[in-house]
Formats: sequence, C-alpha cells, structure tokens
Amino acid sequence: QALQEAGVTRYYHTEVQKIAAHAIEVNGETVRYDMVCDCRGPDAEDDLPQLRGVRGELLHVIAPDVKLRRPVRMMHPRYPLYIVPREDDRYVIGATKIESSDRSEISVRATLELLSAAYALHPGFAEARIIETNTHCRPAWRDNLPYLEYQPGLVRINGMYRHGFLIAPALCEVMTQKICGHEPEGAAARLIRIDGRRAYDEVDG
Repeated sequence: QALQEAGVTRYYHTEVQKIAAHAIEVNGETVRYDMVCDCRGPDAEDDLPQLRGVRGELLHVIAPDVKLRRPVRMMHPRYPLYIVPREDDRYVIGATKIESSDRSEISVRATLELLSAAYALHPGFAEARIIETNTHCRPAWRDNLPYLEYQPGLVRINGMYRHGFLIAPALCEVMTQKICGHEPEGAAARLIRIDGRRAYDEVDG
C-alpha cells in the first residue's frame, strides 16, 4: 500500500530480457529508471558467467507430535539440516546442498536423507505428513561470499548462497551507502565483495 501511495509501478510475473544502467527491457520494451537494482539470483548467470547454482531441496510437513518452538539447526555428520516451526503444527525441513543448477522435482535420496535426519532429531516426525516439497537453486560464487557491483544507474547484488534472509539487511545497508556516494563501512562491508574486492583483502595482502 505504501508503494502504491508513493506512485510506484509494480510488475508481476514479467520476464526481464535485458538489464543495463538506467534501463530494463521487458516484453520488448525498454523502461528507463534513475537506478536499476539487479538482484535476480541465479537467473542473472548470462550477465554474470562466474555465478553458479547450488541446488537446495526442502520439505513441508505437518507433525502434531512435535512441539518445537524455535528454529533448530542440526549438525548431523552426514545430513546437516534445519527445522523451522510454523503455525498449525507445520514444519519446514531443509535443505540439501548439491552442486547443480537442476531445478527439477525433489529426489528420492534427498527426501530420505532429510526425513531420516529429522526423525533422528525427534521421533515425532515418524508420523508426520508430507504436504509440500520445494526445489530451487541458490546463487553462489567460488568463495560463497555475496557480491555487490556498482556503476552509475546500476547496482548488482548476488551470490548470497545459503544466507539470503540473514544477510539481506546488511547488504541493503551497504548498497545504500554505495548509491549515496559513501564508502561502505562496517562489518558487512568487510565481508561482502564490492566491485570485485573485499575490504580485508587489502589488509591481508
């Protein structure tokens, strides 16, 4: 609602053909902007050839016999996973990490591994009902660190790997500093590769 009141035009389910400084091409039409922010994830691989996809699979289950209140991170020696509780006895169990850009349906092996690890964590998952599965690819660079590239009229953010929701606020802060003409600073700026380098690369030599 706030965006609508500010006069922002939104496009849903729209394929982007090309991105450039100050411009986005959609449906054969070039639309001009003051600033373009490219955060397409793995779909930007044509413009960022060093980007790779890391396949991730997860399950949604209903498990009334499990009473977890907070997210759990299980460092299983073979199947490290997380379990996130949702409303109405629903849990998200994930996620695999496979070096592949394949986005097809979840595999039998991944399903067995995730459910076996969940059952090892809590026997109440034995009678859980699988209600949904998801598969997608995480965008990642060779060092698995996020990357921000800036030029007038265009900023690219990508490569957040498995940590998108956790580091998105820090990335937005660094991006804002860069767009406003300030040199990014703070802990996040030391970890994120900005325009091809990280702050501590110069310190560490």
